[in-house]
This record gives sequence, structure tokens and C-alpha cells, in this order.
Amino acid sequence: MNAKFYSCIECGAKNVALFQVFSENALTLQTCANCSKVIDKYVEYDFTVILIDILLLKFSAYRHVLYNSNTKTHLSRLLALTLLSSSYVEWVYQKGQIQQRSEFILYELEWSFYIMIGQELIKAALFSFTFMLLGFMSSMMSVYRETFSWTHMLCGMAMSYCWHLVTVPSLVWNHYSTYRLLSQIALLISCNHTFHVCVCRSYVLSAITVLGAWGVQQSVAQWLQHLNSE
Repeated sequence: MNAKFYSCIECGAKNVALFQVFSENALTLQTCANCSKVIDKYVEYDFTVILIDILLLKFSAYRHVLYNSNTKTHLSRLLALTLLSSSYVEWVYQKGQIQQRSEFILYELEWSFYIMIGQELIKAALFSFTFMLLGFMSSMMSVYRETFSWTHMLCGMAMSYCWHLVTVPSLVWNHYSTYRLLSQIALLISCNHTFHVCVCRSYVLSAITVLGAWGVQQSVAQWLQHLNSE
């Protein structure tokens, strides 16, 4: 079993500790042996600052969340919220019931809504599986094969999937297509960041992996939409 290590948020090098403890009440942040910078400055930051940097798609924030923090519980809850929210938005859009009006729109839940949740779950699962499989194959062709982690890849995919929350404002302001496009762009960029942090820094392999997974997801989405139209 591999020993626990922490990732430098600046260069990605492995380190054994984030702090150097001098006494019970005295400690200092460790510097990275590779780049001589503080290994993880975010350990002293408020979660709000970390969230802002994640929204700004900073590699350093991704390394902190994936390697140096314990946010699995919060991430799983946010992932469940994203699945329900994006499924509801997609369901409303496909029903074609959004009209040009300013009041908040709510619909009585139907069986088709739960079918939509299942379809969104299938698309997300296939996208994640394809992305992680291609990521694993890419790591086998790089010098970073020993640092590849299925767990970190899965958490990175969960973070990326949460960008689907961008479509929620379309329930109030309409313009679903615009919000959908923004969420897809952010999703692909976020997946690219996950690949760079968890696999390797090759832009070619990253593009092949991300676009390959996205192509599989779109193919499945078209197939499911064809089934719904029958």
C-alpha cells in the first residue's frame, strides 16, 4: 500500500507533510523540496477563498482539494444536489414548458422526472468511466503511472460534474441553451484540470481523453433522446 503523501499545489511534487511541528503550540508550513514554495497555502485559508479559486479553475485549488484535504462528504452531497438539479432543469426544458415570464416556475413532479434522473445518471456514469479509463491508459504511457489514483480521478470528476449547476438559473431567466453551453465549457475545462493534476500534463493526451469522454456522453444523450421521442 502506498504511503500517504501531499501534493505541492504549485508544482505537483509529492511531499510527506504539510506542517513542521516544533511544539504543541508552534508549527510552520513546510516548503516543497522541488520548487521551494509553500506546499499548500490553502490550509490556512477559509473555505470561501478555496471555492472562489475552484470557480476560477486554478490548478492549485484542484490539487488542494484532491490531495491535501478531506472534503469527500461535502463533495458527495453537492454531487447529489447537482444530479437532482440538472435533471429537473433538463426535464423542464424537454417538456417545453418554460415561457417568457418572470415568475418562478415549479412543476408537479411526474414519473418522467425520475426517468430523467436515471438518464442523467447513466450519462454521467459513462462519461466518468470513459474519462477515467482513458486517463488510466494515458498514465501507463507517461512517467506518472505510479501516482495515478482512481479515487482522486473520481473526486475530480465529481467536482467537474458540479458545473452542471450553472444551468439552474435558466429556470428563472430562461436562455437554457446559453447556460447549457457555459456549463459544458466549464465541465470540459474542469476535466482538463483533473487530468493535468491526476494523470499528466500532456495537453494532447488531455484533449484526447476529455473529448473522447464527451463524445461518448453526447452519443448516449442522442440515443436516449431518440428513445424518448418514440
